[in-house]
Amino acid sequence: MGGPDGLNGGLTHCRVFWRDGAIVVAGELLGAFTALPSLACLIGEVVRIADEEAPQLHAVYGGRTWAEQQEET
Repeated sequence: MGGPDGLNGGLTHCRVFWRDGAIVVAGELLGAFTALPSLACLIGEVVRIADEEAPQLHAVYGGRTWAEQQEET
């Protein structure tokens, strides 16, 4: 994995970074120019990171997962 920087090499439509004590996955699409395949790719990359990488990121960097935050509210 190699942390956020290690993930970025395999991504095309989003980036992973560490900011203010949190791992952030962000992507940008321009509304007028967004094609469905680009949107599908962005969503697929975020889902893959959430499914495959989040447990390892959480173990290394700590903090709370999105699911844990939802349970607290």
